[in-house]
Amino acid sequence: MMQNGKGTKEMNSAKTYKSRYLQTFFREKNLPTVDWSLTDDDGTVHLLTNQTVVAWIFVAPKHEQLAIGDMIRKIDFANGDINDYLKHLAGAIINRWS
Repeated sequence: MMQNGKGTKEMNSAKTYKSRYLQTFFREKNLPTVDWSLTDDDGTVHLLTNQTVVAWIFVAPKHEQLAIGDMIRKIDFANGDINDYLKHLAGAIINRWS
């Protein structure tokens, strides 16, 4: 967690904010679990599921949840594969926090 005021506020709001749209979307879609084996930029292999990524989304800061929600709306409207986007987010997760 960042120690400056802005970083702390961002992390605190992430603990309390959960996008209503995303909660409804994932509850209604009831996506089957998909497993991925992804390699980070350092060559370490990580095993993640789409459900793990969804859990990460809900601890992300509000502005990230809103941006993710906007992208999911576009993908869903175009009948795209949400799991492709979740896999993309999984790659970002393993490279940011590993």
